[in-house]
Amino acid sequence: MSKYGSFGKNPKDLEEEYRLIEELMNTENKYNAMKYKQILADLKSKDDMKILEAITTLSTELSMAQEENLGSFQLDFLIPELVNCLNIQSLPEIPIHAASSITHIMDIMPTAGRVLANSNGIQVLCDKI
Repeated sequence: MSKYGSFGKNPKDLEEEYRLIEELMNTENKYNAMKYKQILADLKSKDDMKILEAITTLSTELSMAQEENLGSFQLDFLIPELVNCLNIQSLPEIPIHAASSITHIMDIMPTAGRVLANSNGIQVLCDKI
């Protein structure tokens, strides 16, 4: 048996590994936060092609997300923009991806229903059915 126990690593080496992993996770969270801020900015634009690109990216990201990943999303700002996207008629893909994104958010984080209700999103979704 190793002098450092059954795992064979020096505790100082383990501390350094944990620190590097934590640093990597913090860097990734900062990158995701910047990416989601850009998506939100694009959703607010008046350019339908920018909106389509942003909503497609968002829908794809959300389809693979978990609750921990939604920490970098600003749902209070994002959901009202998704509700606005439901009413865009110029490109039919935009409302489809918006509804998909809302569905993914509700699956991952049901408590976001409060924001959806406050954004009149439930009424807009029901009108689309």
